[in-house]
Amino acid sequence: MSGNRKARKSELEALQLPFYVDPGTNKVGRRTRNSRVSKAASASATAAGIATGTRRKWAAAIEKFSKPQPGYPRFLFRGIRPNSGGGAKVSEKLNTAEGVVPHAFAACEDYGLFDTPNLRQVVNAHLAGSHAGNSPFSSWTPSMGVAMKYTTEDGRLAMLDTTLLNHKEESESASTISDPSMVFHVPDLVKTKMALVSDDTEFDYEFLVYRPAIKPAFRSVGLGEIRDAGWDYKHRHHGRNSYSNKNKDDDGPDHIREEDVAVARAVAELYRQQDANRNNSPAVALNATAAFLSVQYHWKEELDEEDLQVLARLLAADLEAWRASGEEAPLVNPEQFTKGMYDAKFMVRMLVDMQKQPPPTQPEPEHEPEHEPEPEPESEPESKKRKREDDDDGDNADEELQPPGPKRQCEVTNVEPIRGRPRTWVLRKLPKARAKAVKSDSDPDL
Repeated sequence: MSGNRKARKSELEALQLPFYVDPGTNKVGRRTRNSRVSKAASASATAAGIATGTRRKWAAAIEKFSKPQPGYPRFLFRGIRPNSGGGAKVSEKLNTAEGVVPHAFAACEDYGLFDTPNLRQVVNAHLAGSHAGNSPFSSWTPSMGVAMKYTTEDGRLAMLDTTLLNHKEESESASTISDPSMVFHVPDLVKTKMALVSDDTEFDYEFLVYRPAIKPAFRSVGLGEIRDAGWDYKHRHHGRNSYSNKNKDDDGPDHIREEDVAVARAVAELYRQQDANRNNSPAVALNATAAFLSVQYHWKEELDEEDLQVLARLLAADLEAWRASGEEAPLVNPEQFTKGMYDAKFMVRMLVDMQKQPPPTQPEPEHEPEHEPEPEPESEPESKKRKREDDDDGDNADEELQPPGPKRQCEVTNVEPIRGRPRTWVLRKLPKARAKAVKSDSDPDL
């Protein structure tokens, strides 16, 4: 081996990388224990400017990806099968129910992304599906159809809330890793010279996440559990091409059906309940529901009034819970990159249109109408009252000389209503003479 190759190899070993790059052949190989060196050697290599020079080379990329990108989605999805990334044969840490750990971090505790020589080769090896490169990335997508394409019946479907990457809980569990979590869209890697591919549109649907994708940002559910929640398994096979097919299924409905929304929401509950008390749980429920609906309704370019009414009726509680959560992050990025992914377009459209719906107004409490008190009958003038009493006294004097007769009868008199008051009925005793006349002419039914 020439002196230059030996020097280059010693530099690479001094960085304690989890893989070995042969400077002569540019082949990437797995590091062995014999190639590990002391931390003192690694520190001296860094001091010599090896890592610093590499970082300077990627200064533009560091500046770009250290900030949130405008077209990046909030939620990403990933299909996981038992042999993803080589499976347990490579490492049992790779894909679990708790998170996804890339090859590089399964092999070591730290990995400085921009300290890596031949970083472009590492990225290309990952995109080519090579397990020998010990990639520090995991692949994700905003399309549920693409995620379904990479899973099996005994696999899992994961979702990642990118707003919770570098969360305090995650940082504590991965505190030995130098660089923070970063998300890269593959076409952006091509633009910044971090990747070389013949056709970058082939990777429009792919995002790379640097560092382990773990809780609280990570959630996953097994395909068996999804099927048990009511999801028709044939939808997964139809959904494989939902991202690239804009045509309606022959037997598909014209409008969003309530039963489809109910099943998608039941599946979304499996994701939400994994961390139900967290602030982002309503957003998880709504995005998961929209993602599973997108597999069936990827062909809908617009949501009509009937669709929105069904969604509002069945998802109103989740939408109100999200509004009440006080989350600063948007429910969905309306400018999200969806080129070539029709299901992702539907998902974004659905969530954006739902946010535009006004919150339901609280009905005002009903008050019983106030009833005006019944007016008292108008009192008679004092002079008429005295005259009536005198007449009654005269009748009483005659009654004392006569045998007791029948009981006096009363006549119901319809009194003219007083202006502004309801009609009233007054019972008034009849004089003795009129009572006899009424008795003889009265109807026996009265």
